[in-house]
Amino acid sequence: MLDLTRDPVADPLRLYRYRDGIYAVDLLNAAIVHLDFFTWLAAHPSNKHSICRELQLTERPVDVMLTLFTANGFIRAEHGVFHVTEVAREHLVAGSPWFLGPYFGSLKDRPVALDLVKVLRTGKPANWGSSKSEKEWSKAMEEPDFAQRFTAAMDCRGIYLGRAVAKALDLRGRARLLDIAGGDDVFAEVKRENVQISAEEILARFSQGRPVSQPLLVPLTLELDPLPAAVLKERQGLLTAAGFEFEEYGRNFWRIAALPTWLEPADALVFTRDLLAEMARREGDFGRPALAYDALAKLAVARARRKGDALADGELLALAEALFRTAQPGTCPKGRRTYVEWSDADLGRRFG
Repeated sequence: MLDLTRDPVADPLRLYRYRDGIYAVDLLNAAIVHLDFFTWLAAHPSNKHSICRELQLTERPVDVMLTLFTANGFIRAEHGVFHVTEVAREHLVAGSPWFLGPYFGSLKDRPVALDLVKVLRTGKPANWGSSKSEKEWSKAMEEPDFAQRFTAAMDCRGIYLGRAVAKALDLRGRARLLDIAGGDDVFAEVKRENVQISAEEILARFSQGRPVSQPLLVPLTLELDPLPAAVLKERQGLLTAAGFEFEEYGRNFWRIAALPTWLEPADALVFTRDLLAEMARREGDFGRPALAYDALAKLAVARARRKGDALADGELLALAEALFRTAQPGTCPKGRRTYVEWSDADLGRRFG
């Protein structure tokens, strides 16, 4: 039987790096040729969320891309804002006499590079090894042959790296580990966890009188029907306390000059119309501050995270920790369970 506590005599890290880095060139190629990412970033230093919004990319693969480029010295982060470095400005930004775009452009139609562009756009995993004959990874895992090949591949990686992680990780005082995976539906309850955390955070800010606003460089214009316009006038004080800033500039016309930090500008107009309709429908609730703040918090989190949003691994861990700091971690505002806990015996019964 294999002794899992024994290390190999020779260091295999160089071999692991060849295999683990096989997609790095294609990801760099996708960024240079298909997104012109470095040219855009040179003109628009931005945080991760702005990069996703402006380039219409999804967060989880962008997190991987930014980590790769930072590690290689192509970009740097200052207080969460990413900037190009000198090497990127000279060699990866269009217009530079040393721009390498045409050199990478000769590889623009590589299948893996094209797959990675789709992954960046959609957030959905590519086929295993970018093989067109394979199903999407999470579906392919239902096939015994594929599952066996994939498990063997991960065993080869984990038999050495897992032991290194175990040595480096201090688990004293810990009784449980959260196993994070990346396939679709693995985190079926993450949205409910996020809703519960967000609802309590927003409600706490309201109750303590400390909502955080983000002023808009370009105010949004909102035209309303008479009823929602009347509701906005009547409840403007409540909305200001929640972090909104409205300015009336004509009959039933308003400017939105600031938003709560939890609300993306791209979602603001739809959210505001929904909110005013809800206020008109539930006039009694919104007439009392405590009920108004609770209703507004629940409506906010129901709209704030769009279907299909993905979280990076670090964000998932932070989410789990934040969930257990809430007053009611077991259920979301709709009363649904946010997590399921299985013992070793449960796992044995379910999976043999």
